[in-house]
Amino acid sequence: MKSDAQREWEVREFDRLYERMRGALAIFGDDDGTLARGSYWIHEDYWGVRQIKVYVPDRTLTADFVEALRRTLHDMPDWEIVVACCPDDLKTPRAEMGLYVRHDVVLDGLIRALLPGHLKTIAFHLGRPIRADDQPLDWGDWPPTPNPFGVSA
Repeated sequence: MKSDAQREWEVREFDRLYERMRGALAIFGDDDGTLARGSYWIHEDYWGVRQIKVYVPDRTLTADFVEALRRTLHDMPDWEIVVACCPDDLKTPRAEMGLYVRHDVVLDGLIRALLPGHLKTIAFHLGRPIRADDQPLDWGDWPPTPNPFGVSA
């Protein structure tokens, strides 16, 4: 269990990373919690782990967008950004998929068969497929589990 001091430090670091992400992503469009008018949504709540989630519709997802996120972590090696990839029409059902962006790697969990044509071959700088032995950087108060990302063998 994390101490109060650890949580307070993480909240400050979360806020610092959140602002850094907002600045880095401004060139790609607007931050909008509904994704109806905006280009992405950075989830602004700290939930007890060293991670921030950003929702990105297909129209916004590019290698440059992901690289901009990765660069915000240059001095934060124990943090990660979860990129939840969404269809442009949010009413369209699609399996959950995304990326785990860290300062030194992009763990790619995209299901190419479910993506629109222009994203089927997208590649990311320092990217590689998520493996069954990959683990989140921070489990919070949860015990680690094998294959937490649900990667099939």
